[in-house]
Formats: sequence, C-alpha cells, structure tokens
Amino acid sequence: MSVAPTHTRTPSAATAAPGAVTAVPDCRTCGACCYGDEMWIHVMASDDARLGEDGVRHLTVLTEHGRGYIARSMKMVGGRCIAFRDRLADGGCGCSIYETRPDICREFEAGTPDCHAARRRRGFE
Repeated sequence: MSVAPTHTRTPSAATAAPGAVTAVPDCRTCGACCYGDEMWIHVMASDDARLGEDGVRHLTVLTEHGRGYIARSMKMVGGRCIAFRDRLADGGCGCSIYETRPDICREFEAGTPDCHAARRRRGFE
C-alpha cells in the first residue's frame, strides 16, 4: 500500500517457512499491495490529521462491513488505491501520498507473507 525504499535484505532462512519465497521485492516496481476491493485499505481516525480534511474528503469512502458497522477506506479506482500511480516523478511506481499515507500502509512490509500473497494475487509470483 506504500512505496518503500529498495530493499536488499532477505529474511533469514531460519525464520522462513519451508518452500517460502525469501527475496524481498522492490516496492518501486510492484504496487501489488495497493490492489483490492473498497474495504481493502482502512483509514483510521489516527490518519485524519496526516491526510488532512481535503485528503479525507477526496481520497476516502465510507464502507459498510455488515451489521451496520461503517468504516472509512481509501477509494479504489480500477481495483487499486486512488493514491497509487504507475509512474512517479522519480520513475518508479507507488504512492502519490507516501508521506501522509494511512497507518495500515505504513505498517505493511515488503517481503512478508502478506506481501508475497498480494504479489501472487496480481500474478507477480
């Protein structure tokens, strides 16, 4: 959900599951974690100050999660986060609001099982 610096580390073979992919992908050529449905990237109250009133209004949508539970999520356009760009000024792909991105995006790490699952869903692995 976010753009991170190019990673060169690999998870320890001792901590990797048997048969697991251990290479850490370069986020600047991927963006798989930014794809999903309208409930994919949750925006919490703690994100509001960073996103600002304008960002909250233009980048987020209210989603119903059943039993009347309403949450706010990033808008999705064409199955991906509205903030994702195929090409940024530096030539890589990634988040156009990287500095103000939601906490869930800040916590997502390249090379984790969730990262590789997102890459498999997009056909990158």
